[in-house]
Amino acid sequence: MKSERGIITTARRRAKNKGWWSCKNHGSAASMAGLPDVTFVKDGVTVWIEFKVPGKRPTIKQFATMARLKEYGAFAIWVDGADECLDALEAIHEMATTGETVSAKV
Repeated sequence: MKSERGIITTARRRAKNKGWWSCKNHGSAASMAGLPDVTFVKDGVTVWIEFKVPGKRPTIKQFATMARLKEYGAFAIWVDGADECLDALEAIHEMATTGETVSAKV
């Protein structure tokens, strides 16, 4: 099983190949607790993603932060694999740029 770091690295590389810019949100004393791991941007669509290894779930604080981001109109989700990340990014991008409803865990 891949580590969370390995999943993030693979997802960021694949997303870059599909035209996404990404930024790892480093956890430090100065950063906000619960902030999702990576921010992705493509064509003005911004998606905050929390990564977990399969079988793990975000903490209560992470869920609360994602809910707060959504209150401000942001896309904020969690995934447990690089493939799931790319599927969600493409579904969100399609939905945001075309207004179409798509089937994805968003």
